[in-house]
Amino acid sequence: MSVYAWLLAKIGPTFFFLFPMSIMAVAFLLSLLLLKNPPAYLKTLLYYVKKIAPQVGLLGSVLGIALGLSGMELEAGKKVLNRLVQLLGTAYFSTLYGISIFLLCSLAFIGEEN
Repeated sequence: MSVYAWLLAKIGPTFFFLFPMSIMAVAFLLSLLLLKNPPAYLKTLLYYVKKIAPQVGLLGSVLGIALGLSGMELEAGKKVLNRLVQLLGTAYFSTLYGISIFLLCSLAFIGEEN
């Protein structure tokens, strides 16, 4: 299983928003670190990715919990409980991924006050 497929399985639908944000965050951060005079828009884009990523991760958490609880029937037993645990895991991974992108983008703003 590739890393891409593993992330998609773990993070759920918000992966399609978070994965491009993580690629952009790494590319922009490297550009800021490697260029002597980086364009101003790079820092602006990192700022917006920093603001949006945790919210998309939280959206994934709410979506995972909602999907897990919406299909719950107490009579179904172990199968439903396993699915609920899987969806809750997806919810937490989504939040973790969003917060990780936030922290990565925050490196560009160390030493500055917002």
